Amino acid sequence: MRKKVRLKNIVPLMNVGLVSMPNVADGKMVANLVLDLQKYPSVLKYIQAHTPDMSGDANTQWFMSNKGAAYLLIEASKPAKVEFTIPFSMKSHALSADHIMRTRCAYLQGSNLLLGKSTNIDAPSILVEIPAQPLKSRWENHLHKYFEKRFRKRGFNKAEAKKFSKKHIEEFREFGSVRQK
Repeated sequence: MRKKVRLKNIVPLMNVGLVSMPNVADGKMVANLVLDLQKYPSVLKYIQAHTPDMSGDANTQWFMSNKGAAYLLIEASKPAKVEFTIPFSMKSHALSADHIMRTRCAYLQGSNLLLGKSTNIDAPSILVEIPAQPLKSRWENHLHKYFEKRFRKRGFNKAEAKKFSKKHIEEFREFGSVRQK
């Protein structure tokens, strides 16, 4: 039986990109999560409180809903105390969640909608380490089934859908594993 979890402060995910820098995460591509923080000033203050030479403390935990959406819970205690959850819908962000689970880190960045932009490369961001989670095998199975279902809806038979699902995931993972030297 799975434990019921009540997720707090569900912060919408506006955009996701991949960033690579030689001196961060061994040059791996790292997901940059642009969050809609208009209703979450405490999360924005948490991100802005970090400076490049400062480290913070945060615990992270992945959860999955019965419908398969993934949620990343972040409980930070330094430099500011804040708890929030980032939802990853299967339709829009399945491969982004998968990439974060594999690289075990992500940048968090607030949006700047007041200026009419959802992204800004110069906006404050923080790198959060996300340790390996016991969710991995359940996630792997769910991810493959999700893409198999999508390929079936596009008219592929069961064997083709399984083959293309596997290939689709492998190709994205290969792209995401590129390192900058």
